[in-house]
Amino acid sequence: MAPLLDVDIWYQGKIIELSGLRPSPEELCEHPEALVQLAGFLIRQFADKVNVQEKDGSCHLRLHFEH
Repeated sequence: MAPLLDVDIWYQGKIIELSGLRPSPEELCEHPEALVQLAGFLIRQFADKVNVQEKDGSCHLRLHFEH
């Protein structure tokens, strides 16, 4: 049986968008918000399952990894 890891993160703020598109190097240099897009892309790439919920400005991000 493969080891499992579940990570729960709660934070105040905007919900993170988990994009399937990687920003280009040019976008990363020219647009600071592209770093958030890159973070969402990396989360989507490395986690086996992702769940994001937002309620009243409080966000919950659950990551599931199977190794």
